[in-house]
Amino acid sequence: MLLNLIDISLKTQFKQTWQSNVNDSSKCTNYRMYKTKHCLEKYFDVLSPHFVQSYTNFRLCNNYLPIEKGSWLGISRNERICNLCNTNSIGDEYHYLFQCNFFNNKRKQFLPTINSSRNTSAFTFRFIMCETNETKLFKLCHFLKIVLNKVRSPPG
Repeated sequence: MLLNLIDISLKTQFKQTWQSNVNDSSKCTNYRMYKTKHCLEKYFDVLSPHFVQSYTNFRLCNNYLPIEKGSWLGISRNERICNLCNTNSIGDEYHYLFQCNFFNNKRKQFLPTINSSRNTSAFTFRFIMCETNETKLFKLCHFLKIVLNKVRSPPG
């Protein structure tokens, strides 16, 4: 019984520390929108490893999007612009998922329910990044893999 109480106490303490770290980190702005509890995500069980890698990198801001790469280089946030389109928008996850016109055809192909002319919001972003339908999740990951590969490679 004592071991059980210790186990429960340690797990509770870990989860509280994890939640506090996520809430206090400026790097976790998007992450805390869709990761509200400490648990294994379904996508680990249904996606192939290369899609898990892309999806996880996108979700965790572990990528070469201008918003992230610019932070490594000490570039001010408002200058971390997408170099694939001419909108002078910040090159963050939201921009590439919903707005970047460079990916309009791929977005229509893989994410037909996302209409860049429709008003999108943080709620829409959260909803899409918490997708559990395997077919939709696969298509989302395919799109994100295309985005991450293009952003990582030189323009052209």
